[in-house]
Amino acid sequence: MKIKIFLNESATQYGYGKHYVPVSRVEELFRFFHLSKNQLHKDAKTFTFNPRVPKTPFEDDDYKVIEDDFTPRISLAVKIQDAVDALGAEKDNKFYVYACDIESRLDDDIDAVPLTLQLDRCKEETNIGPEYGQQYKLNKFIDKYVDDVRKKFNSPKPHDYISTPRQFPDKLKKKWVGCVPDADLTNEYWSIKDTKMYYIGVYSAGDSMIKLSWQGKEILNKIENEESSSWLWFRVCYTIIVQRRTIMSTKSFDKTKFKEKVADQVQEEQIEDLQYLQEKKKRLNRPELFKRVENES
Repeated sequence: MKIKIFLNESATQYGYGKHYVPVSRVEELFRFFHLSKNQLHKDAKTFTFNPRVPKTPFEDDDYKVIEDDFTPRISLAVKIQDAVDALGAEKDNKFYVYACDIESRLDDDIDAVPLTLQLDRCKEETNIGPEYGQQYKLNKFIDKYVDDVRKKFNSPKPHDYISTPRQFPDKLKKKWVGCVPDADLTNEYWSIKDTKMYYIGVYSAGDSMIKLSWQGKEILNKIENEESSSWLWFRVCYTIIVQRRTIMSTKSFDKTKFKEKVADQVQEEQIEDLQYLQEKKKRLNRPELFKRVENES
C-alpha cells in the first residue's frame, strides 16, 4: 500500500546509518537551542535546565561586569550559530546540542524573553543610557549615579568597591535587569523557568551538520512521523475537496447541457407550431373555400 510505504520511509529517515542531519533542518523543527561543552543528560533523552547566573558574564576593558549578573536564567538561541557566537567559540569547538519548543506542536511552547527588546529598554536615558553596548564601561554608570553609590559604601571613591551590577543599591540594580551588551548580535533569549530540552547530538562550530545521537534520531523520527501524518491527512482532505469540486463542476456542466437540451426542445416545438399554423393558413386559403364563400354570398 502506497501510504504504508510512505510512512515507513519517513520512520527510517534518521536510522540505518543516517548519523547526520543538516543544521538547517533541525532549526526548522525546533524553535530554541542551547549549546553546552558538557554532556548533561547522561543516557536520558532529555535534560531539564535550571535558571542560573552565568559564571563568565560580559566584562569591559577594565574587567568589570557590564551585564545583568544577578538574574537566574537559561540562555537560548533561535539559531545554532547565534549560540556559537554568544559563547565566543572557535572553529571546530565541539558542543552538545539541546533543543526545545517543537515548531509543529502547540503543547510545549516555551516562555522566552527576547533580549533585543530588553536592550532598547536598557539604553533609555532613565536606565543605563543610549551609549550602552559592548564598549560601555561600568565606571560611567557609577559616575552617573555616584551620589547613590556613595551612600551605600560610605566612600568618596565607590569605583574601587564596585565591579559588577549586583553590587549596586536595589533601585540602581533594577536598571540592569535583562541587560546584555551584545544581545543585538547574538539574538539571545532568556527562559526564567525550569526548561526541559531534548538532546540532539554533537555539533562542531563552523559545520553545517549535526552528528545525531540515538536520542536525537528518536525524537526527529517522531516529529517527522507526526508531520507526515499531518501532511497525509492534509492530502486526504485536499483530495476530497478537489473531488467534490470536480463533482460540482460536472453537475454544473450537466445542468448547462440540460438547459441547452430544453432550449432545443422548445425551439423544435415552436417550429412545429409554426408549421402547423402555416398548414392551417394554407387550408384556409384553398380556392374551394373561397368559391364556397362566394357562392354563399
